[in-house]
Amino acid sequence: IGGPKGGGAGFLSQLTGGARSGLKKTAVTIKASREKLEKLLVGEQKQVDAIPYKLKDFGYIVDLLKEVLAADDDNFAAVAKAKNEELKAKDKELKMALMKIQQENGKHEGQIEIWNERMNTAPEKADEMAKREAAWVAKQNEKNLQCLKIMRSYIPVDIQKLSVKQILEKAKKEGGQYTYTLAERFKNKKLLHWIVLHKDDIARENFLVGANVSSFKNLGDYDVVELRAVYACLPEKFELDNTPGKVGQKLEWKNGLIAKLKAMSSQQEGETVASGWDPVKQEQKFEKLKPLGHDDERCPSYYYLDENGMKDKIAHFETIEQRLDSLLSRCKVLEGEEGKSIGLVAEGKAEVDAALEDFRSEYLQQEYGKDVLKTLRDEAQANYKKVVDELGELKTSDKGKVTGKGLKLKIYNLQESIKSASPNKQECLEEFAKVRAQKLHVGDAEADAAVLTGVLEVPYNDVLSGFCNVEFKGRGCLVGGVFNPVPELKKRERTAFKKLSDEEEARQRKIDMAKAMAAREETGAASVKDGIQGGLNNSSDAGVSANVAGEKRGSIKPSDSMRKMLEGQHGGVKPKEKKAIVKRAPKSKALQARASAVLLGAGEKGGGLQQVADMAAAGKLGGISEEGSNNPPPAQAKAAMRPNPMAAAIKARGPNPMAAAIKARGPNPMA
Repeated sequence: IGGPKGGGAGFLSQLTGGARSGLKKTAVTIKASREKLEKLLVGEQKQVDAIPYKLKDFGYIVDLLKEVLAADDDNFAAVAKAKNEELKAKDKELKMALMKIQQENGKHEGQIEIWNERMNTAPEKADEMAKREAAWVAKQNEKNLQCLKIMRSYIPVDIQKLSVKQILEKAKKEGGQYTYTLAERFKNKKLLHWIVLHKDDIARENFLVGANVSSFKNLGDYDVVELRAVYACLPEKFELDNTPGKVGQKLEWKNGLIAKLKAMSSQQEGETVASGWDPVKQEQKFEKLKPLGHDDERCPSYYYLDENGMKDKIAHFETIEQRLDSLLSRCKVLEGEEGKSIGLVAEGKAEVDAALEDFRSEYLQQEYGKDVLKTLRDEAQANYKKVVDELGELKTSDKGKVTGKGLKLKIYNLQESIKSASPNKQECLEEFAKVRAQKLHVGDAEADAAVLTGVLEVPYNDVLSGFCNVEFKGRGCLVGGVFNPVPELKKRERTAFKKLSDEEEARQRKIDMAKAMAAREETGAASVKDGIQGGLNNSSDAGVSANVAGEKRGSIKPSDSMRKMLEGQHGGVKPKEKKAIVKRAPKSKALQARASAVLLGAGEKGGGLQQVADMAAAGKLGGISEEGSNNPPPAQAKAAMRPNPMAAAIKARGPNPMAAAIKARGPNPMA
C-alpha cells in the first residue's frame, strides 16, 4: 500500500512523481503517472501469483490499481486520490485485526506450554510411549532385524580389542577386502560395538560419560541401516539409570534414538505427514516427505572408491609432499648445508657481528662518521631478524607438547600430518592396486544385491530394491561382510567379591591394627635417634663457628674495591690513560662496499654502489677482502671521504684544562 519503511509513496505520490518535500512539488503528466501505475500493477500481480493459496482478498490491491487505470484523464486524479484513502482505511483495519489475532495467539501459546508440561510430567507418559514404540517395532521389526544381520556380518565379535590393522587382517583371513576407511569407522564409532555385544552387558554400560560420549550422542553420524541395527540389539531397559542429578538420562537417550529412527524410516518409505492448514479447501494439508540423502541411506565408507576418488586421494598426498619439499628447500637456504653453504642465518649473524665491531671502532667512526656506522648496524640487525623470524624455532615442553613458529613449525606440522595419516600414501597405493585388480572400483548394484542376499537369505529382488538403490558420486562396489551374521554372544565375565563374616572381619582388623602399631613404633625410634645425633652435630658446629668468629673479631680485612678507593683518595686522582687509536679496515660487507664505492667513484647514484657491494661480497675488490685487513684505507679513499667535524674540533681544542688542574693539585688534603 505504502512506500518502503511505511513511507508515503501511495497513488498520490505516484501521480505527482514523488513524495512532497516542504512546499516544493514535482508535477508530472497524466501519461507519465499511468506508466508508473502500470509498472506497479505488474509487480503487484507477480506477488499475488507467487502466493500458493488463492483467496479473493489477496487481489485487493491489484483490483484497485485496475480501477484507477480504467478512469479517464479528467477523473484520473480524483479516482487515484479516493482509492488511496480507501487503501489507508483498509490498512488501518487490517492492522487492528492483526493485533487482535496476535493477542489471541499469545493466549493460545501459554495454554500450549501448560499442556506440554502436563504431558511431559504425566505418570502415564511412559506407558503411552511404550505403546507407541511397540506399534512402531511391530511394523519395522523385520527390517530392523535384517539390518542387524547385515551389520553383524561386518563387525567381528572382539572388535573392542582390535586395532584398525588387526581388523583388516582378520577380514583378510576370512577372505574379505576391507578398506582402511571402513575399519577406522568400526574402531572409532563405539556405538557400533553394541551390535556384537550381549544385551545384558549393554544394559550395564555407562556410555553417557567419558571420552567416547560423542559417539553415542551424535546420532547424525550414522546411517539408517546402522541405527536400525543398534536399536534391534538394545535391551528393554537400561540399568543404573537413577544417578542423582542424572535420573532417566539413558531412557531419554533411547527415546531420542527412536525419534531419529522413526523420522529416517518415514523418509525412507516415502510417507506423507500433516503440513499445516489449507485455507482454500478448509482442511488439513498433507505432503510427502523428502527421500533420505545418500549418506543417510548408506554411509560411503561401506563402498570402494571409484577411479576418480582414488586419484583424488593420491593427489592429496602428493600436494602435501610438494608443499613439504618446498619448505625444506627454503629451510636449507636459511640454515645452510654442511660442507656446501653456511646459510642466510649464519651470514646475517656474521654481518651483524662485523657491523657491531665496526661501530665500536674509533678509527672507523672518525673516518666514516658514527651515524653511517649506526645505520649500517641497524640494517644488518633488521636483515638478520627477518631471516631468523622466517626460519622460526621449535620448543618441546616437559609433557612432550611441541610448540613453535615460522618455517620449522610448518615443516613439523606437515611431517606429523604425513606420519599420522591413516592410511598413509603407501597403504593407499597397495589397497587401490588390489581394488583395481578385482575391478571393485566400478559400481554394480546387482553385484551388491548378490552379496547381501547371501547374508539375509531373502529373495534377490527384495534386497535389490530395499538395500541397493543407493547412488552417489565416487561410489564403487559395496564392501562385503565376511563374519558370522548370527554370532553367539556371551556375557562378560565379572569378578565376584566375597564378603567376610563378622568374625573374619574382626580378626583381620586386629592384624591390621598390630601392623600399624609396629610401624609407628619403628618410625618413632628412628626419629628420636636422628634428633639426638642432630643435636650433637649442631653443638659442635656452634663451637666451631664461635672459634672462627673469635679469630676474626680482632681485625677487619678490607675488600679489593675498598683498597682501590683508599689508594685513589690518598694517592690523588691519576689521569686516565688515553688508548691509542688502531687503524683498521672495515669488516662488514656493507661498509666495505661503501668504502670501495668512494674509492672507485661509484657515488650513491645509479647502480654503482650496488655493483661494488656485490663485488665486495664476492671478495673481488682489491685492497679489501672478506676477512678484512689491518691496513688503513688508501690515501685516495681518505682524500675523497668527508672529514669528521667533531674530530677536527677536538684536535684544535688542545689539552683538557680540567685534567691539567686536577693533576697540578696533587694529593687530596681532606684524605
